[in-house]
Amino acid sequence: MIFYTVCQKLAHNPSLHKYRAEQIVILNDKLQRLESRPVAPPRQTSQTSLILPRNPLKERSDKEKRKEIENLREQNERLTSDASDARRRTEAAVARTRALERDNKELKLKMGTLLSKMETDDKLIAALQDKKVKFSAVRRLLMFIVCIY
Repeated sequence: MIFYTVCQKLAHNPSLHKYRAEQIVILNDKLQRLESRPVAPPRQTSQTSLILPRNPLKERSDKEKRKEIENLREQNERLTSDASDARRRTEAAVARTRALERDNKELKLKMGTLLSKMETDDKLIAALQDKKVKFSAVRRLLMFIVCIY
């Protein structure tokens, strides 16, 4: 039950992919230990072996072991797929971050260009306004001279 809860937490929180990888390693170790346990062969007391009744407790424990091994394999597969999904999502997020950073850099360059153009335009406008003022003054002076003569 505790392990099932841990699996649920892992499934709902993809940021724990490192923890998932550790769980996969632990499950693989448990699986290897269970598979490496020797199963004792049936005992024979003499050449005329007696047929002993099967021990239901031993059979049940073997069945339970097999079931536990199968459950561990399934959990291992689930955790492996969850870890690969988390890795894939992380790689996608990294790629998206890189693309956004590149776009941000391009936009900063364009904004710098626009700001410098605005500054140049402001200088041009100020120069044109100065010319206009001077031209207006010259025009008034000419009009005054024309009116006098």
